[in-house]
Amino acid sequence: MLHNLIENEEAFHFARKNIKPEETVTWHTTSPWLLEKLPLLGEKVFSLEENLAPGIYSSLGFASIDFADSLVGEIDDLCADFIGSFQIGKTIRHSIRRTMFILLYKSFLLEKWYQDFFSSESKFQVVGSSIIPPSEDFSIDVDRFANVYTWIASRTNYPNLSTLEHQANFEQALANVRRDKIPKTEIFLSLISQEFSTLMFVFWLNLKRRGILPKKSIQLPGKTQPPTIFFLKLCELATESFWPVFMGGGRVVYTPQILKLDKCVPENLVHKVNLEQKISEHLQRALEAQNLPYQESYRVCEQILANKIYEALPYAHGVITQLPTIKKRFAQYVSENFSIATNGLTSSRERLIQQYLIQEKIPIFTFEHGVTAGVNGTTTYLHSQGGYADESDLMVCYSKASKEAYLKNKNICGGVVSGAPWENKKIRFYKLQRFLTRKLLKVKSKDRLICLLPALATNNSQKVPLNLTDWEYHNIMKIIGSKVLAKIKDPSIMKLYPSTRYLDPEPYEKLGNLPEHVRVLKYFEFKYLRAASDVIILLTATSTLGWAWSSEVPLIFIEFPNSPILPDVSKLLKESIFLIDGGEDSWEKELKKLLDMPSKELLKQWKTKAKKRKIFEENYVFGAQGNSGKRSAKYILEKTKENSRQKYLES
Repeated sequence: MLHNLIENEEAFHFARKNIKPEETVTWHTTSPWLLEKLPLLGEKVFSLEENLAPGIYSSLGFASIDFADSLVGEIDDLCADFIGSFQIGKTIRHSIRRTMFILLYKSFLLEKWYQDFFSSESKFQVVGSSIIPPSEDFSIDVDRFANVYTWIASRTNYPNLSTLEHQANFEQALANVRRDKIPKTEIFLSLISQEFSTLMFVFWLNLKRRGILPKKSIQLPGKTQPPTIFFLKLCELATESFWPVFMGGGRVVYTPQILKLDKCVPENLVHKVNLEQKISEHLQRALEAQNLPYQESYRVCEQILANKIYEALPYAHGVITQLPTIKKRFAQYVSENFSIATNGLTSSRERLIQQYLIQEKIPIFTFEHGVTAGVNGTTTYLHSQGGYADESDLMVCYSKASKEAYLKNKNICGGVVSGAPWENKKIRFYKLQRFLTRKLLKVKSKDRLICLLPALATNNSQKVPLNLTDWEYHNIMKIIGSKVLAKIKDPSIMKLYPSTRYLDPEPYEKLGNLPEHVRVLKYFEFKYLRAASDVIILLTATSTLGWAWSSEVPLIFIEFPNSPILPDVSKLLKESIFLIDGGEDSWEKELKKLLDMPSKELLKQWKTKAKKRKIFEENYVFGAQGNSGKRSAKYILEKTKENSRQKYLES
């Protein structure tokens, strides 16, 4: 019996050619596409994530967090010769958490697969490339298409386990996730949806790009020594704050290139510290704290992580040597008072630059970019642990709950509750947008349109420590698609997340095994489709919650154990919308019961929740009423005036 572990269909066909006709073979994967496609080809396939022990995913996640938090000091010791006052370990802490978790989890699945199917007659083969690409930047992240199973299997000594080298066609994979052309309807909807301040920013930016406005900054005429606000990475709330900052007398500079230093040239890094040994010591302690055994394949994970860190550190040295060039870029714009406004600086390179800016006494305002912290248990935990903003001076948040979540991280000095961006809260020209989107979707005006907003297959984009596994996600989608939406008469849209984590598409995207009234849509922004919906089904409380909330139609939220709502939030949410416990076996029946309900009856029950919904909205979703851009701009300008140019020049 031959057991083949694969991650994409291309690898399946490659391996199939090398198998003798008389040999019995089974296939093993986590890819939802392969789990659905291979049976259609007459093949036997199993998920690596079937029958996982309860809690193992989360336990490995928490162990990875504890491991990373304890290791960062060792990395700083390793870099003591060149880091000066920088904390290199801190800049890659979040990447270490995520990368180590991916390695541990896939190592665990690999060993479980081997043990579950082992016999004296069994042969095991992992198909993919065992070559780990060398670092070319200050990063230790794992590529979303990398076959980590092959990395690990090729470096172990299990009997009867081999690897079949196969390099996947990444160009084709990228073509699958790339949009060739944005529909004209979507472009038009994006223009009429945007708030005035955002439109002004886009207008100014286009004039700059066309060379009509050569200046890199903009300010009101007649203003002398205005406070300068540097906008770096953008999000809806940041762009909405642009015009109010300008009208408030600020000098606005949009300079994303400040984060794009020249490619770093590695320098030799020699140190006596044995990083791999330190990694092993810290990992064993972290696993022991979670009551998890230390399995032999974890040694390979330690080696891979150690090599990734060793390869990345010289690039960190290169970034540090180039940091003074940032000061020169700032110098041409610096006025009496100045600050940074940005979306989260999350990559290792960005966080190193962030440390430099803070050392230079430059205030940083980090904008929240979605309804996550304060509602969703996963993201609230990550944000409080520094997964989004770890060294920002000040946060610009949607709601009181999100601000409280961020401030649990002691490195964040403070913040303001500005409210969600206008575009998130309102649907401009609602009737026009509804007419256009329903016409595009070929939905009749009298039909009730149901829209499902799921999560996405994760592969190498794991969220630590809580998340749906690909197996859980796949089964939830099968149940909702085939057993619920397919059984009701209303037209339905399965609006897939606009990204791909595997080389192959998601099953419902291509296989077409759904009735005609259930349509699958992927590459069309939901915020431009929300006006078409009459009922919305949500599976996660991420940024999508805000876009769905503003539709003001009945929301059905299915809360699954691995993507939980915060306990003190759950009761109010249940009184505000239709909340279904996905941990109960009855969740499928509850969902169908709601969707089978006549539209008038569903709306009647929805209206009874209006009062509680308003409370939830103000505290957890959209925050305070009023103009969010003006509120954040006022806060930024006031705080910026407290920072003097003299401090900057002296530093």
